[in-house]
Amino acid sequence: MEFKAHIEKLVGAANWSKWKRQIELLLRHHDVHDVVCGDRECPRLPAEASAEAIAAYEKAQKAFIKDDSLAQLILVGNMDDSNAELTSVCNTAKSVWETLLSVYEQSSGQRLDRLMEKFFRSEKELEDDIANHIAKLQRNFSELNDELRHVAKTTLPDLLLMSRIMSTLPSEYFEFKSVWDRTDSTALVATRKKVFKKPERKCCVCRKPGHLAKDCWKKGSKPKVEGDAFVCTVEGVPESEVWIADSGASAHMTKHKNYFVDFTKFVSPKPVYVGNSDAIMAYGHGTVTIEIKVNCKWEKHHLTEVWYVPDISKNLFSISQTLKRGFKFQASKDECSLLRDGRVRLKGVRTVHGLYALEIHVLYPKVCVAAEVCVASAD
Repeated sequence: MEFKAHIEKLVGAANWSKWKRQIELLLRHHDVHDVVCGDRECPRLPAEASAEAIAAYEKAQKAFIKDDSLAQLILVGNMDDSNAELTSVCNTAKSVWETLLSVYEQSSGQRLDRLMEKFFRSEKELEDDIANHIAKLQRNFSELNDELRHVAKTTLPDLLLMSRIMSTLPSEYFEFKSVWDRTDSTALVATRKKVFKKPERKCCVCRKPGHLAKDCWKKGSKPKVEGDAFVCTVEGVPESEVWIADSGASAHMTKHKNYFVDFTKFVSPKPVYVGNSDAIMAYGHGTVTIEIKVNCKWEKHHLTEVWYVPDISKNLFSISQTLKRGFKFQASKDECSLLRDGRVRLKGVRTVHGLYALEIHVLYPKVCVAAEVCVASAD
């Protein structure tokens, strides 16, 4: 049966997003999308090729040229005269596509930031039913991973999509949400059934009270979940000083001004939008000296471009900023890891609230840098 597709011609930025999706589907239908995006390239004749190799090369080259021509016909045939003129100097389907992307898409960094914000700030609209809402989140997540794959050669785990869906469900779906949460997270739920006090003897490993040597965190054991505590899984770090992995944060953030070894005020405060869409203010940025646990050893590092946000409730470690530096983020239902060059550089453990507490603690500077904030008095 003959296949026909009606696609509105590309006229400009107004219909670019819809046109791009339809064209990509049409290109895939004709098995030439890989030619356009560059995954399939024109074959090259190997040096000192045999007669059989030359014949195979000529056959493959002919097939590629045919597919490239088909892809160009699909692209150029579905754009208006101005866009056809814009791409008239392009001699391959890939160059036509790249020209359009350069005109209608933002730079990679800008687009990645926009997609991050779009996914992590998305909320259910009143007019959307639950199926449409989930479909939107899935589409946003897919676009974000496509861009991450292109820019940083990495992707976000599906667990984050599930977590985002659950966090945006309205109150009438609370029972459904609770059932879903319990299905895969039974071991992480804080229980109220029985709470046993640990013996008040000092540990012979770390010399701290409240646990025995066999349970000592310094030996690699994770603290047990009791009651409704946040569950700090980083040895010796108070709950208020735990660093949380946050894929939606545009920068590393802390409310502790005594962390900074250097500090620069912003010319004017910058807004930071939190989960309920309220804005809190960032007053400057600087460097924080930290230790990271790698292979059971604490290593000293410097965390740069940390924003000072007095009203934020937790220290936030920006995953998006780290991905831009070539790291890869992996997460499971129990833990997360940041990798670079195939090596684990930082790990974290999932808390009972579904957040990832990273194995980081801050080294306070000997001389505290004053991160003073001038607040006008209300008269």
